[in-house]
Amino acid sequence: MRKLGRKSDNRKHLIKNLVTSLIIYEHIETTIPKAKELKRSFDKILIEAKKDKLSSKRKIKAFLTHENAYKKLYEVIIPRYKEEKSGFTAIYFTGKRVGDGAKKALIRLTKLTLDDKNAEKEDKKDKNNKNQDK
Repeated sequence: MRKLGRKSDNRKHLIKNLVTSLIIYEHIETTIPKAKELKRSFDKILIEAKKDKLSSKRKIKAFLTHENAYKKLYEVIIPRYKEEKSGFTAIYFTGKRVGDGAKKALIRLTKLTLDDKNAEKEDKKDKNNKNQDK
């Protein structure tokens, strides 16, 4: 496990928060080392959740930091990946951060619903319109 410049308890909370955010938003932008650790942790959580046992549900509920993430995981994400065994997330390099030059990455779930795809297209259009206005 990467240390990510943190002590072990802070690192565990960081990973928990990143996994929770990924479940809720389905894509987040962070640094490459954090994205790689997030991918490992999210895959483990998703595989555990697919077992659909009471002990698995309790472990996941204790791991996630938000109640809505737990509900979304079981109602939306697990049915989407029912047949898949791996490859739940994808990491894309997005450039360097302005402040310190750290390499940024976009990590997102691989299977998006049609609503999510349409929302991404609208986000891209909004960004393009803002750039053209400047």
